[in-house]
Amino acid sequence: MQARGEIKFRAWDGKKLISTVYPKSNHKFEVDWDGKFKLHTFSERQEITDEHGESWKQPVWEVVENAVIMQFTGLRDKHGKEIYESDILLESLSFDEKYAHVVVWSQDDCAWMFEYDGDLFTASEMNFEQCEIVGNVYEKPELLEAGK
Repeated sequence: MQARGEIKFRAWDGKKLISTVYPKSNHKFEVDWDGKFKLHTFSERQEITDEHGESWKQPVWEVVENAVIMQFTGLRDKHGKEIYESDILLESLSFDEKYAHVVVWSQDDCAWMFEYDGDLFTASEMNFEQCEIVGNVYEKPELLEAGK
């Protein structure tokens, strides 16, 4: 059986968007002891020595509290940019008809939905050739008001 798409994540830690993970950065996504998917980071390395006297430095991981995890939808905007949960998509239907949609997961529909002014639209109702990512709800919440 062939996989349908990549499973990717990024996170908002309250200050910045994190999408690069260990070993290319000091962040990783992991299921924690409580069964929840969380963002972890390290700022120091601890020296470990095994029973044969070999030693190395290993990261000391800590949970990033209140980090918001966002999943890749498998969809792309008109520029080929990956669309993630909580992204803001600007749909341009004409020169003066533009709508700012927020990407959300619908538990009821088990699908990615696109919210505009309280209404939910399915991916099949969207024209991604007319949509571009203009930000996300954490970095640029003001775009939601501008797109109404």
